[in-house]
Amino acid sequence: DEVRITSTPITEAAINTEYSYQVTATGEPTFSLPLAPEGMAIDSGTGLITWTPDTEGEFDVEVMAEKNGESDSQEFTINVAGIRITSTPVTGASVGVPYSYQVTATGEPTFSLLEAPEGMEIDPESGLITWTPEAAGDFDVVVQTESNGLSATQEFTIEARVNEAPQANAGEDQNVTEGTTVTLNGGGSTDSDGEIASYHWTQISGPNVALSNPAASSPTFVAPPVNGEPVVLEFELTVTDNGGMTDSDTVAVTVEENGLTTDFDEDVITFQTF
Repeated sequence: DEVRITSTPITEAAINTEYSYQVTATGEPTFSLPLAPEGMAIDSGTGLITWTPDTEGEFDVEVMAEKNGESDSQEFTINVAGIRITSTPVTGASVGVPYSYQVTATGEPTFSLLEAPEGMEIDPESGLITWTPEAAGDFDVVVQTESNGLSATQEFTIEARVNEAPQANAGEDQNVTEGTTVTLNGGGSTDSDGEIASYHWTQISGPNVALSNPAASSPTFVAPPVNGEPVVLEFELTVTDNGGMTDSDTVAVTVEENGLTTDFDEDVITFQTF
């Protein structure tokens, strides 16, 4: 009978972890390894390859199946991965604001902190680092992962700064006519050492109007009807940065009559089209 290897090789392995590959072939042959890394063995009768790599790298293998002068071979390369930290550290923090960094690594290691500022902790199983800096400065950190007698470290420095408050900008005062769709503009708000995390608009004077979205940077509303003297609506914008600090600014919208004379009730808005 023709001898032919029918199995697909396993080409990935982990350092200090047992590797196995069940070779199968037609014709009930015997198996051997003409080429193999040190310590690798194959059961000549069953074709089971076993090995525990102790070094990372790439290792070439050749399997031979033979019977009655017929043979087939299979060549492949096994990639053995060591333990390494794969995540990128978070190196910025704000005083008084919780800091976190999720450390990830190959394999299933445990985690520890070889060097860390006071109060910093790491979950030994998940690798989550948590800390709340109490003062500004540069803080050195060394994270270690361990698995099966192997270890890897990652060193980095966290710069903790005092969070500067954002600057709210509610936009320029506006003059509009009744029935106009008015857009408030908080898009000019800034944060010098971070970003604006949220906006909140509140009407603080004038006839009540409905804002399209008080949490948007630029909500809209329809100017209310005016009977006689102009009316002034005031709005306050409060912005919050990603460090939790806030700032507020106000804007006034003056609403005037549109010049149309009607016999409608006072709360009816008139429009002028061209």
